[in-house]
Amino acid sequence: MIPLLATLFLTPGTHHVAAPGPVGIPLAGPAYLHLRWKSDKASGYWTPPTLTLPAPGAYWISAATKPVIRSYKAADFEALLRQEGIAMILQYRRQYKMTAVPAKILASDFAKTLVEVGPSPAIAATALNLPVELILLHPQLIQLNFRGQPIYDIQINIDGRPFGRTNGAGQLPLPSLTRAVKISATVARSYPDHSTADWEFFTATLTLPALNERQATIDDRQLPRDKRGGAQIEQHSVGNVLARSESPGGRLRF
Repeated sequence: MIPLLATLFLTPGTHHVAAPGPVGIPLAGPAYLHLRWKSDKASGYWTPPTLTLPAPGAYWISAATKPVIRSYKAADFEALLRQEGIAMILQYRRQYKMTAVPAKILASDFAKTLVEVGPSPAIAATALNLPVELILLHPQLIQLNFRGQPIYDIQINIDGRPFGRTNGAGQLPLPSLTRAVKISATVARSYPDHSTADWEFFTATLTLPALNERQATIDDRQLPRDKRGGAQIEQHSVGNVLARSESPGGRLRF
C-alpha cells in the first residue's frame, strides 16, 4: 500500500511497485479532485482508494484538494510568506503598512508523484494539466507551470527548504537526486473577492524517488506543442498582481 498523506506527498521509499496491478492509495476524506495518472502509453482517472497500474513503466500520479479558506494571524502570515519566498505580498504589506494585519487565503494543493512499475524505466517529461505543476524535464532540471505556462521567479523548495527560484523559462537546475525528495512551490495571486479571501495560493508538490541519468530523457512529446520551449516571463510588481485578478468561477481549470 502507498499511503498518501494529507499534504498529498507520497512517502519517500514507496515509489516502486514490483509488478502491474492494483495499488492502495487512501485519501483522507472527499476533499480531493483531479485524480489522474499518466504513462508514456496510456492515461486515465482513478477513484480512491485503489489505482490499478496496468503495465510496467513510469507512472505520474496526481491529486488535488478542493479550495479551502485559511485564516492567519499577522505574524504567522508574515512567517509563511518568508518561508515560501513570496516577496510580492511581503512588499505589498510593507508598502501599505499592513504587516500587523491578519490575512485570509483561498488555498489549493496540487500534487504529483512518480511511481515505477517493474524494472527502472525511462522517464519522459510529462504534464498532467494541473493549474500549477512541477514538471521534471531531466533528472537535474525542473520546470514550474502556472495555468499552462512557465512562470518566473518562484521559490522552489526541496524537502521544505528553499533551494532556488525559477528563471525566465520557469526552470531551475536540481542537485543530483540520489535519494527520494519532496519538491514544492507556491504561486500567490490577489483574490478578486476580498470579502472571501485576500489572496489565492496555489501549491504544487512533486515527490520523486532517487533518479539516475540512465532513467531520464529530455523528451517533451507528451507536452502540448504550444507549451514546448519558449519562456513566458510574468512580472511580479504589486500593481500587476492586483490588476491580474480573475473571476472566482475561472480559478480552477482542468
